[in-house]
Amino acid sequence: MNRTPYAILDAEENVVAVLLGKPVEGEERDPEKRWDAAIERLAHKFEAARTKRGRKFAAGLKNHRRGKYTASSFGVSYGGGQKRPGNLAMSADHREMVEEFRTDEDLGRVAGWQSNGFASYGPKGYDSMVSALDRLYDSQPELQRNFPNSAYPCATANLGPNTVCLAHNDCSNFPSFPCAVTPFGSFDPDKGGQLILYDLKVKIRFPSGSTILLPSAGMRHGNVPIQAGERRYSFTQYCPGGLMRWVRHGLQPAWKLSPATRSRLDGEGGEGWQAQLRTLSKYSELAADRAWLVEREAARLSRG
Repeated sequence: MNRTPYAILDAEENVVAVLLGKPVEGEERDPEKRWDAAIERLAHKFEAARTKRGRKFAAGLKNHRRGKYTASSFGVSYGGGQKRPGNLAMSADHREMVEEFRTDEDLGRVAGWQSNGFASYGPKGYDSMVSALDRLYDSQPELQRNFPNSAYPCATANLGPNTVCLAHNDCSNFPSFPCAVTPFGSFDPDKGGQLILYDLKVKIRFPSGSTILLPSAGMRHGNVPIQAGERRYSFTQYCPGGLMRWVRHGLQPAWKLSPATRSRLDGEGGEGWQAQLRTLSKYSELAADRAWLVEREAARLSRG
């Protein structure tokens, strides 16, 4: 994978996944400000965050259904017994780590690149997510955005040292909104770490610093193991489906709705196949959808 993006299309030419690659940079850019330098620093920062003296991670954060590596999620979520959307709970020590992540210039740059990739290749889905989240944040001012330049409400720092995912689906994520994944570390991408999209029966070379957008809820995926002694970390952003349902149901839990009202709301903008397909862009219509999103974003800014 290089700096040229590639879109993966379905039979109807809808964009269903994107090999976003890396940002294009000019040779005149300061070497310390270049993408690869930032990615190398992030690998050291994630290693330092995991191994900081006195920092402890619960067993469930080190050995889970995705694999045996340390992971820490942060942002806004809804589900798992929560009565309403909220900031993910964490210890004071982890909160300190997360605040360092949120203010880190290198990680913020990756977060913005991922979010912009979603906007560029999924304009309709991006607009749907932003519109819903704006309503949510307006209704609950205590909710904290992770990064000022990213629309995604939730993120996971996969702190390694061997971030290799087993085959899985992220079933709690909103189905048609892509999960953005960027790996980094000292591993040979020709000998390990490749991304496998099991439903499509493809294996994708996935080097450090490259980004992939994929619908993680509906597309089973995982990684090829890396070699002994290598290190691999990754950063992901995503949108929990529960947030979208909360907004769609009028900023209230589903049980408060009558069956008829819930059926109507879910039919109009829910998570069935037809509703999901409406949030995808056909490759031939991307230019028009991008122009439409620019107008939508300008209108949002004018409203303040």
